[in-house]
Amino acid sequence: MINILWVEDQPDQGIERIIETLRSMYPDFAVRLEIDAEAAVSHLKEDRYDLVILDVRLLPKKGSIPDDSRVKGKVILQELRSGTISGRTVRDVPCIIFSAIINQKDKTEIMSVSPPPLAYFEKPVALRDFISVIHGHFGGAR
Repeated sequence: MINILWVEDQPDQGIERIIETLRSMYPDFAVRLEIDAEAAVSHLKEDRYDLVILDVRLLPKKGSIPDDSRVKGKVILQELRSGTISGRTVRDVPCIIFSAIINQKDKTEIMSVSPPPLAYFEKPVALRDFISVIHGHFGGAR
C-alpha cells in the first residue's frame, strides 16, 4: 500500500479527478485528502506517508487564527525537512507542490529544501503532467 497525504484547503473537481485517476491507475494507492493544515501536521506525525502533496497557501480554520493569516504548505515542507515535524512520516518523504499563485520567492525557497520536491505545479495542473511525475517516481500502473 502506498499512502499519500494531499493537503488542499479548497479541493475542486480537478483535484477530485486527479485522485480518482490515481486510484484507478494505482489500486494500491491510498489517498487521504486533508483540508486543514493543523490536522495534516498531526497526520504526518501519527501516520507514515510515501508521498505528500501540498498546496502552497492554506487558509486557516475559521476562528483559529486571524483570517488574514495563512499557514503555508511551504512552512509545512520546511518543518518536515528540518525535523521540526517528526513522527511516522520520514523527513525526506517525496513531496509535490501545488500553487494557484506563482510567487518566485516562494518557489525558490521551496525548491531549495533538501531534498527538493518532485515537482512544483501551477493550478490548474494538467492531469497528464501530474501522472507523469507519479509514474516517474513510483513506476507504471499496478
